[in-house]
Amino acid sequence: MQKWTAVIAKIANAQSELLLEIRSSEEKRVSVHGSLKSLQEAIDAIDDERALQKEYVGYSLKVSRDFLARLSVLKQQCYDDLSVIEDDLTGLTVKLNNLMKEKKKYEKLVESIELSERAKLRRQEDAELDDRIIMARPLR
Repeated sequence: MQKWTAVIAKIANAQSELLLEIRSSEEKRVSVHGSLKSLQEAIDAIDDERALQKEYVGYSLKVSRDFLARLSVLKQQCYDDLSVIEDDLTGLTVKLNNLMKEKKKYEKLVESIELSERAKLRRQEDAELDDRIIMARPLR
């Protein structure tokens, strides 16, 4: 019986060790399960964040495209305005050239009138001088 008691004690001892290992493995399993749960939560959070970022990037892309489209329209309006301004400048340049030609014409007219008046004044002065000279000569 002692032999059987020793076998039973060994079996009980082995059972005890197995129970400790089972408990230790169970604790490890719970720990790994907790880690797995934490990892899954982290993965879900990352997926949620990625989905939000994807949404934000999509929205940002749409806003950027809209902004670029508006900029393109404004750019075209600027080119159109620039074309109109260049046409206006060309017209104003032609008008300015015409005004300058007309001004030169009138300046020449004024100069001609002034020369004519000076010549007339000189002729009058010469005539007066001739009259004085003639009057100043003694009669013979």
